[in-house]
Amino acid sequence: MVLALAGALAGALVGGCETSSAPPGEARSPADADLFPFDFGRADLGVPPPDAAPADPALCTAVCGMLADCAGADDPAHLCDGIDAREIEAFAELCQSVCTADARFAPSFTGRTTCEPLLEQMRAISPDLAYACVPNPPPETPACADFAARTATCVSEACAAAATIEPGLAYWLRLSCDQSVAAGQLPADRLEQFPGPDTPCDDPIAANIVQSLVGSPLDPRTLTALCTTGPALPDGTCAAACQHLRPCLPARNALRNEDYCRFLCALDPTLKDILSCAARAPECGPLSTCFGP
Repeated sequence: MVLALAGALAGALVGGCETSSAPPGEARSPADADLFPFDFGRADLGVPPPDAAPADPALCTAVCGMLADCAGADDPAHLCDGIDAREIEAFAELCQSVCTADARFAPSFTGRTTCEPLLEQMRAISPDLAYACVPNPPPETPACADFAARTATCVSEACAAAATIEPGLAYWLRLSCDQSVAAGQLPADRLEQFPGPDTPCDDPIAANIVQSLVGSPLDPRTLTALCTTGPALPDGTCAAACQHLRPCLPARNALRNEDYCRFLCALDPTLKDILSCAARAPECGPLSTCFGP
């Protein structure tokens, strides 16, 4: 699995040390562009597949205008706390891209005129918009922490190479889980079935989740390359690179978490040259040159 992070890192480091959050009006994912989510199998939510008919541009504009206004409002149901008034325009643009890709999107809001039913329908049919609504960081769900810690331990038992990045794997799984719960994409009854602190690693559900992460050469998954050929970079190089990157990244950038940064460093061979350079550049000015042409 290729993690397209080089561009996000380069943008974050332009001009040297950067500590601000996303600029006003800029749409961001729940944990900024550097976090890639674990797929909890949220595909089938009763949404019909896109058909060949073109979307109605005027209807998309009207529906997305309503959704964006609701997203930026002070919603008492807390369905879109991650969007504030500065981000309404960018959220409307994201909505337009979702709407134009599926002619059935806009008509599904017919009859809904107030914010709560509009946002509930949006969360039900568009994971992209639902995730954009999640605040950063997302609210913590205790069951997510238990699931993440136990799953990371079971993965380390199945894949010895994962032991050094187990804390980062747990962080990624917990944050992905928290986001999915907050976005309404992971219902409580399904979360209750996930591994907990005392779940044996050979439990069928736990084993299936581990397999979905480890995979095999014939069925490559997120951790397959790590488990079959080893980490993309030595742990010492990753540790130095992540230590040097941390003060140079925006405050909400997930790579400021050293465990998660080392997790990605071990996984993504496309970052090998950049992070090797970062390991040798302890200051933000020189480090920014690691992302040059």
